[in-house]
Amino acid sequence: MYMSTNTIQSVFTETARKYPDNIAVIWNTESITYDSLLEEALKLSNKLGNPTNISVCLHNPIFYYISYLAILFSGSVVVPVSIKSTVQELKNHIRETNSTILITDREDVLLDREEFNIKILNYSEKETFINNDRDIRYLKDGTAVLIPTSGTSGKSSKIVQLSHSGLLWVAKRHNNRVFKNSIHKTLIILPLTSSFVNTTQLLAQLILGGTSVVYSKPFFPRDIYKLIKEHGIYSLGCVPTHLHLMNRYPPKDPDLLSSLKFIISAGDYTPAQELIEARKKLPNTKIIKAYGLTEAGPRVSCTDPDSDIYPSTDDKTVGRPFEGIQLRIITENNELCKTNQIGEILINSPGNMIGYYNNPVASREVLNNNWLRTGDLGYLNEKGELCIIGRKKNVILVGGNTIYPEEIEEFLVKQKDILDAAVYGKKDPILGELIIALLVTNNADDNSITELKKICQQNLSPYKIPHYFYNVNKIPRNENGKIIRQKLSYIE
Repeated sequence: MYMSTNTIQSVFTETARKYPDNIAVIWNTESITYDSLLEEALKLSNKLGNPTNISVCLHNPIFYYISYLAILFSGSVVVPVSIKSTVQELKNHIRETNSTILITDREDVLLDREEFNIKILNYSEKETFINNDRDIRYLKDGTAVLIPTSGTSGKSSKIVQLSHSGLLWVAKRHNNRVFKNSIHKTLIILPLTSSFVNTTQLLAQLILGGTSVVYSKPFFPRDIYKLIKEHGIYSLGCVPTHLHLMNRYPPKDPDLLSSLKFIISAGDYTPAQELIEARKKLPNTKIIKAYGLTEAGPRVSCTDPDSDIYPSTDDKTVGRPFEGIQLRIITENNELCKTNQIGEILINSPGNMIGYYNNPVASREVLNNNWLRTGDLGYLNEKGELCIIGRKKNVILVGGNTIYPEEIEEFLVKQKDILDAAVYGKKDPILGELIIALLVTNNADDNSITELKKICQQNLSPYKIPHYFYNVNKIPRNENGKIIRQKLSYIE
């Protein structure tokens, strides 16, 4: 059995041998130890054949962990797919990532397997195809995971290639900065397929020998408080939307949540007032703001976990970058910005992506000598902390989900009577943003909008469906035909 320290599976194997009886994952009433997780992953890996790209779309989180590791043990690349994806989105995702195998437990997919033109393994029937051989055949650095930063239904899609060594580097830096490498229980409330969870919870815990408690239902604060108390949860990863809801519906007795020492909030700007409220209502818990993006693995920086100051002197801060990460803030003329001068954020990190899968042009546009252009605007303050002003890109953030308007626009203009479309996000105190769709149509009556909503519900993931549709006379565009997005909010 050959081992390399630069792969996720080899690091996990060392952890499993060191802490065989530790619980790795808990979901509802089910759980699995590190030893059993290793055994199940190895048995499945020997049935996956030669290295390839393998998509994973599973309801059961424990099945997801087993499949994730099995794919890596086989020398293949993990392609996580949201369980909320429509069948068409799943097909597009498989095509764009060149996946040759799909591991799933979705009944709608299994009933329609002939339409996929791909080998489908029904995880619910895994006993029919697992192999009890425990040999590890492939252990090498390279691409470990392919994660989309955009949609999966057209030319707007971008698939990020993340390496074993890069992901491990980010996960270890996260563990060291926030938890001082202590073994603990974390609560996962975001999708397992997100880059946030993939690195700073799933992998971070597998490195430490900690326990991940997975919550896969709609977010209700009372359910979260119950799990924290029941399992003695030490850390929780969330987006500002979750923090807002926890402030709105606080626990009746904060002392019952005394085990919760850290909440890591990322994905969007967190107002200082939310931090102040959360600190008052959860006096035993430190709230850490973090920054990152999928292309960077994703974590880049976080506020000081040893600080009790809420808010910081600059409430836009997301803290110092992890040790080993370099930052540059540049002007539109590519000149270095001075302290407190706003510009585009560039990142040089060992966790940076290899590139966009099968998209060298897009890769060259953002990656040069490992310097990653984020498209985000910010500045460095006098303390050397990174401060975020906004997004240069057009990302819409809805309840922790990342939506690219180009994908939805591309879908809308394909529909009957839709001549043109533009989509943007409108700030919302609960969801973070609402999706607004502006339409130029041949038929502007209410029935056509109702029908369009039904089509969206049938073909788009729930979080991608526009909250509001408006008929307009014209979509503002420049001479090159590009949408002038800053004008959209004025014409709804």
